[in-house]
Amino acid sequence: MQRQNATDKLNPSALIFLREKFGDEVAVRFIERFSGQEFCIHTSSSRTHSRKGEEIIDAFGPDMLDTIFKEYKRVPFIVPVARKFRYEFYAKQGLGSAAIAPLIGVSVRQSYCIGRQYKKRRAAKFQQWKREAER
Repeated sequence: MQRQNATDKLNPSALIFLREKFGDEVAVRFIERFSGQEFCIHTSSSRTHSRKGEEIIDAFGPDMLDTIFKEYKRVPFIVPVARKFRYEFYAKQGLGSAAIAPLIGVSVRQSYCIGRQYKKRRAAKFQQWKREAER
């Protein structure tokens, strides 16, 4: 578990890439399916002939694989675990911390800790928007 958290901190660009290219909902589904896995596509022919490439095509279609290949050609693409992002996604859907815990693969206690951090970030953003609106 520590290796996966370290992966998220070392490679936040993968999460940003997924969110920008495919949107939050598809990014969450992709992360849940492939979190922690490494994809390295060396040639255009290996996109469709590798086992991992076929898994992406089966789950999300060839367009997603092509987009990943264009961005991460010959460079390892490590899918982040992104527990905080997934927590925020489910919290926006109206789920509580206890319901979110099994979805993101943590204990209920850890889920409450992530929830407190989320609420602090959300409150800070609200205060920032409020200050900007007063200007």
